[in-house]
Amino acid sequence: MEATMNRKKEKFITIEEELKYVDAYLYIIHQRFGSRFHFDKDVDENLLNLKIPRLIVQPIVENAIIHGLEEKIEGAQVLIEVDIAEDMIITVSDNGRGMSLKELDELNGRIHSEITGLVEEDKSHGTGIALPNINKRIQLLFGEKYGLNVYSSEGCGTDVELIFPTNHHAEERV
Repeated sequence: MEATMNRKKEKFITIEEELKYVDAYLYIIHQRFGSRFHFDKDVDENLLNLKIPRLIVQPIVENAIIHGLEEKIEGAQVLIEVDIAEDMIITVSDNGRGMSLKELDELNGRIHSEITGLVEEDKSHGTGIALPNINKRIQLLFGEKYGLNVYSSEGCGTDVELIFPTNHHAEERV
């Protein structure tokens, strides 16, 4: 796909472009799983031209499917929301298995750790570095105030929040 093959492209793209990458990924998931998953987006049309780092939402959607929803036989849902207040918050929510408080604390600990590395535990579902890497990318671009937070309730699902400055003037930071 063009998003990953052309490395000379801009580091920032519009929310609309990022959602197209998510849609392409979801098309593949639909081909694999049929209509087992339901996806929805709640994004004000006026926000679609705001810029965010390239390929920052798609890995979160992928994590929701792999870690939260893959075992769910029916009624699996993913929702992407974009809100603007003091900051821009993009939330990816799923109604999957969720996490225990212990799992959530460990995950948030890895995400916000100064050390980013492979997780030695359950590698059957990946390396465990996607969320810490996304958090570090956001912080390197915008500062420590911004990044990624995970909220979850066991048996109810997970919310991943990506927090960006509203007016970051992406062109000046690259």
